[in-house]
Amino acid sequence: MGIAAAPKSVAHAGKGWGDTMSDIDDEFAVNDVVVEIVVVLGASTMRLNQILQLGRGAVVELESGPNDQVEVYANDILIAKGEVVITGGDVLGVAVTEVLKSVYTN
Repeated sequence: MGIAAAPKSVAHAGKGWGDTMSDIDDEFAVNDVVVEIVVVLGASTMRLNQILQLGRGAVVELESGPNDQVEVYANDILIAKGEVVITGGDVLGVAVTEVLKSVYTN
């Protein structure tokens, strides 16, 4: 009794019958890459003794104003700038106003 081999061609939405599984895997491999997105609203410089005195409800003043642009980082690389917006309910979001040129392109 033999074991049947899996077919070389796989049907996938948007793909033809002649495409192999490896073609599909290569195309969708980037879908599993995790990218950390960080949005920086502002910054502040404090002495260590000031930080140690922070408690619940403490307010740290930022060096930027409420209408200043925020910076958007992907894996610690600055990729865009934008404005803070309030989406449905009380959820904050960022409206991208400027996409920065990649440091990896000429």
